Amino acid sequence: MTEEQLAKLFCDKYIPTTSRVFRKFSHNLNLDREWNYYTGTDLDVVEVTADNVIIGYELKGFRKFKGSPEPPGLYEGLDQALNYLNLPYVFDKSNRMLFSGGVPDYVYLVHARQSSEFQDYEERVFSVTPTGFIIATPDIKFHKIHEAKLNPIQSKEAKEHFLNNLNSLDKFLVR
Repeated sequence: MTEEQLAKLFCDKYIPTTSRVFRKFSHNLNLDREWNYYTGTDLDVVEVTADNVIIGYELKGFRKFKGSPEPPGLYEGLDQALNYLNLPYVFDKSNRMLFSGGVPDYVYLVHARQSSEFQDYEERVFSVTPTGFIIATPDIKFHKIHEAKLNPIQSKEAKEHFLNNLNSLDKFLVR
């Protein structure tokens, strides 16, 4: 399952249809507003639930290595997922920071793998981060292996700004 296949299946099969879903929320997003978003990296999937819980998902699929499909390594994408905790930054037109991010309530790293097996050493890594972990298997099942913790650096003001301006992200809206 490539990253693109994983993204489509994840949005279609895992995220509830009652949620709003944004894909590939671009970095350095310039809008015709008095402020701009900056993410530094694309946010693969952002879910906004019916009760306004914001969940970020960093997705990693299989890649070709020497002609064979290879699953992502354990730490692949963990740096990006941790970065989601502090994104997006919001700047005014004069480049003054309004909010230093901290929008998501929860963040998950999602890996495509052959099985949902999760080793002790993997659990140790995720036990010390607020990031959750989900495994997507070839039978198109999603296994929440490690529950995400509430974002410890969340900014309530940044989250409120984000929710009040969701219409500015319509070009990234999947549903």
